[in-house]
Amino acid sequence: MAKLVVENVTIAYENKNVVEDISINVSENEVVSLLGVSGVGKTTLFNIIAGLLKPDTGKIILGDEDITGTSGRLSYMLQKDLLLPYRTIEDNVSLPLRIKGMKKKEARERVQGYFAVFGLENTQKLYPHQLSGGMKQRAALLRTYIFSRNVKEIILLDEPFSALDELTKKEMYDWYLEMVKKLNLSTLFITHSIDEAILLSDRIYLMSGVPGRIVEEIVIDKTEKEAPDFELTEEFLAYKKRIINCL
Repeated sequence: MAKLVVENVTIAYENKNVVEDISINVSENEVVSLLGVSGVGKTTLFNIIAGLLKPDTGKIILGDEDITGTSGRLSYMLQKDLLLPYRTIEDNVSLPLRIKGMKKKEARERVQGYFAVFGLENTQKLYPHQLSGGMKQRAALLRTYIFSRNVKEIILLDEPFSALDELTKKEMYDWYLEMVKKLNLSTLFITHSIDEAILLSDRIYLMSGVPGRIVEEIVIDKTEKEAPDFELTEEFLAYKKRIINCL
């Protein structure tokens, strides 16, 4: 059963459709990507899913609840880590709990156990400028997860790894997939990278055109992904060719 359903969503600006008749879904413990060129409406669609925009037609279903146009029900991480430079990492991570009214001491205590899970041991008292790019992204993802624990653990990620170098990206891909298994996460993420989409996703929705529409859904075979050096295999290249031909 799908945890998140986007059903026939259309939105227009100045009487021109930006995205049109979009229907996608995310199931439990699934990583689903939305892949397309810049300007096709991916971020607009994410803002609709997050409740920041209300579609002209269509709806967003979380579990069995219609959350169309309701913000604060899904955890949403933008491209930049957006860590507050004047707060320690533990205070950045616990910010969702503080916003919900929890006292600082209790909020700090509540998040401590997750630092080891996210590979952030001994960073609690550090500030963002003292962390590497990859570690900042881990901290930002932990903060997103802390928020998501109160909203059925669906996470929206808008190009979370785009600012990282290639070697750090590969390390983060492996790390995030481990987090998905360990924490039973369900993820919908935006990417411009074909390789990233194939390596991370269980399914890929290809978005193209003006207005933006879903033109193809691609299922990635899990057994193929488990092969050593999957990105160097003929199967990986076949997925890549199919995506390029569609877009």
